[in-house]
Amino acid sequence: MRLHSLGRWSLRAWLAVSLLLGTVCVGAQPSLPAPPASYAFYYDQDIPWETLGAFDTVVVEPDHAQQSAWMHRLNPGSTVAAYVSVGEIHPTRSYFAKVRPEWKLGANTAWGSIVIDQTATDWHAFYLREVIEPLWARGFRAFFLDTLDSFNLVAKTDEARSTQAAGLAGLIRAIKSAHPEARLIFNRGFEILPQVHGLAHAVVAESLFQGWDAGSQSYREVPPQDRDWLLAQLRRCRDEYGLPVVAIDYVAPQQRELARETARRIMALGITPWVSNPALNMVGVGRVEAIPREVLALHDESRHVAAVALHEIHRVGTMPLNYLGLDATHVYFDAPEMSRLSERPLIGRYAGVLTWFNRGSFPETPRVMKLLNTAREQGVPVVIVGAMPGDAALDSFGIDVGESARGNLSLKLEKRSPHVGFEMEPQPIVDSFAPLHLRQGDVWLRVTAASGQYADAIGIAPWGGFAVDRYWKLDLSQDQGERWVVNPIEFFRAALRVRPEVPVPDVTSDNGRRLLMVHVDGDGFPSKAEIPGTPLAGDVLLREFLLRYPFPTTFSLIEGETSPKGLYPALSPRLEATARRIFALDHVEIASHTYSHPFYWSDVELGQVREGRYMSLDLPNYKYNAEREIVGAARYMETLAPPGKRTRVVLWSGDTEPLETPVRLAYQAGLLNMNGGLTLITRAVPTLTQVAPLGMMKGSWYQVYAPNQNENVYTDNWNGPFYGYERVIETFEMTDLPLRLKPVNIYYHAYSATKRASISSLHKVYQWAQAQPLHPVLGSEYIERALDWRRATVARTADGAFELRGGGPWLRQWRVQTGVAATDWARSAGVAGELPSGAVRYLHMSAPVSRLALGAAAANAAPTAAAAPAPRLESANARLVRWEREGALWRIAFTGHQPLRARMRAGGCELDPGSTLRATRVAPDILDIEGSTLGTTAFLLRCAG
Repeated sequence: MRLHSLGRWSLRAWLAVSLLLGTVCVGAQPSLPAPPASYAFYYDQDIPWETLGAFDTVVVEPDHAQQSAWMHRLNPGSTVAAYVSVGEIHPTRSYFAKVRPEWKLGANTAWGSIVIDQTATDWHAFYLREVIEPLWARGFRAFFLDTLDSFNLVAKTDEARSTQAAGLAGLIRAIKSAHPEARLIFNRGFEILPQVHGLAHAVVAESLFQGWDAGSQSYREVPPQDRDWLLAQLRRCRDEYGLPVVAIDYVAPQQRELARETARRIMALGITPWVSNPALNMVGVGRVEAIPREVLALHDESRHVAAVALHEIHRVGTMPLNYLGLDATHVYFDAPEMSRLSERPLIGRYAGVLTWFNRGSFPETPRVMKLLNTAREQGVPVVIVGAMPGDAALDSFGIDVGESARGNLSLKLEKRSPHVGFEMEPQPIVDSFAPLHLRQGDVWLRVTAASGQYADAIGIAPWGGFAVDRYWKLDLSQDQGERWVVNPIEFFRAALRVRPEVPVPDVTSDNGRRLLMVHVDGDGFPSKAEIPGTPLAGDVLLREFLLRYPFPTTFSLIEGETSPKGLYPALSPRLEATARRIFALDHVEIASHTYSHPFYWSDVELGQVREGRYMSLDLPNYKYNAEREIVGAARYMETLAPPGKRTRVVLWSGDTEPLETPVRLAYQAGLLNMNGGLTLITRAVPTLTQVAPLGMMKGSWYQVYAPNQNENVYTDNWNGPFYGYERVIETFEMTDLPLRLKPVNIYYHAYSATKRASISSLHKVYQWAQAQPLHPVLGSEYIERALDWRRATVARTADGAFELRGGGPWLRQWRVQTGVAATDWARSAGVAGELPSGAVRYLHMSAPVSRLALGAAAANAAPTAAAAPAPRLESANARLVRWEREGALWRIAFTGHQPLRARMRAGGCELDPGSTLRATRVAPDILDIEGSTLGTTAFLLRCAG
């Protein structure tokens, strides 16, 4: 084979991914042909599942892949394929010691592996038993078959090669016979394809245009004669056998534009590309190029993840990233994984590298500096906030440093950006001054001394951006909180080069309407209310709120408060009877608030008892057990539920900062999880530092934060004023305008039903929500959207459009900045409509995979009847579940928790005469549709043209 010298073997032990795009619902635009399936290959550890979800098939090294990780981190529409070597076995494989001597045909000395005799007795059964079956049991349903022509290293005659090819074809048949639904992806295997091409799902080959020379350890262009030979083989596979074909080419990480151009050349030949590095340990360029959403965030908190949650890099720094569609991966600067991170390509995986060190100095370790230099070389933005590195490092970043001065200095501030002075004007630091000069870039804040020397304190540079400690965020005196000097969203947007036209997944809204969710922590369920008759809090909640306001509600109990084995055995029958009435309500879903209500999760998990702290409820003869808290309590809740109604959610208790184990147990028990964060912005504390992120990774598991906080923090830890929760309305309003940062979340404890003032304030909150045009959802439905948000991907296509994958079945809301080009409906697919709203334009998707193309029309131009004969969804209070066109007929369905209220731009369209819905034409091209029942509402629209 003439390609071997270019690195045929460099694909060994590396994996490939494949998934065909499923049937895409037709949006309000003409049907577009489905694109070919996309493939990605990634073999390193710490697999970037979220980013690789942009591709249909992802090939990975199975020793690095746990199904428990990809099942909740990878887009469920992507297929995971396991790399398996067929023709050879390397000594590092667990089953190598079981290989019989007579099966060894020869050796591949370049890789230190043995070549297998494919005709050997019992070899096929061994391979199925030791290789395929364990992977099948782990959840793999696709296999990337490598080393299919290794026998050529040993078999030197035509007869010997023919015999080995026949044996190999027999093994392929055995695999397919054992698992008919398995997808088998061939790496070359051209010799056996005439015999088994009907069993192949796709064929892959390396080095069509750009290759890797293993001998000289260098990249090189493929010679024309080698390219022509390989292209002829791939065309035969595609045209004669009808198989998808994939070409893997190799380009240096810092040559991203060459990688893009190579991918375009491969696609022009009707072949699916994957352009990466020879180690296949980077996110390369395929049929689409994934736009990374992960920011590598380096910090100086060496303790556990609950402590990192309190570090500014997460507590106040991650929410602005979330708004931009980004999430932070927090890494301690001296953690063991820094060795791997400093060696791995960063391009394609990370949207940027952020350093945020709080302890007064910048740790210029070799691994930190190498990682930052690699980022700059590969064009990955670097953002430095807080502590600055030393003079030599700053010089390498294009910043000149002068001699520092100390004393009572006279300094003048010059704001050069409208984004400075955001929540507070910058304050000069008069006790020290270090001249800094950004040689190239955009200075946002300059500090000038009386001597004429100046320091650029905040700046945007070609490599990213920086903001000097105490000039971009200020700590107020006497523990009065913090204020942003610079608008953090706009600073990160500029420094990380976030383009306004790149769509952002959104969990605050659905179909243009802001989400509303209600969830209740069970604390105080047995408490007596301070009202006539002293009823129990649970009974008051049922009568005053759950029956009066039938919003979808996620309701939890603490098992240790309500069960016969808990704190109140005499009250238990009464408490459980009330719980049964609550759990039987159709609009209530069951949640657990744990067994003993741990107050300080990390302390309890680590066995650290602190003087004066109650660690949990003092339950008889009980010692903390994580499984009992999570799984046991969830099963107890189901004993109080109607048949078939299951516990859906665990709501974290106490400080809401579990470590990894409880979160993992929740996932493994099939439970969603929520609570944590601190969103407490009010008119008294008007700062984005009081708006929490979406959640946080705890190991490999994501903890979803509550969008808003409960009455406890509005009432000074339930010390009063007890009407304080009504101020959450301020929080709702301030997280909606000027930017919608959170959904509406009515979140309270059962003990809110014990005092007249708190009952009254809770009524005010409910009544405020009733008056708003909201989209009610269950807590679980919000959590599902948050998890979909992490898995959602946005990728750029070869023609400049965007391919959007919602990360799962729940997230269908995206947005772009106001001012970008209008939607090009003729070139888009799976987009049901849009709604301009303030600073953004909400985009409503009708399919798991959609295509968004932007045109050159005015950004806010609303579609007219003439321009848009098909309907466009503008807003709805329910989830869109069907949007299909059959000629002039549109089949549309929503499902929701309230009677349907939907508005459409539907000039030339009328509601089918047989519908029971009410349609009102409020303008020539606007149609309001209203239903009268809950659940799923389906209807037909007949549209002219």
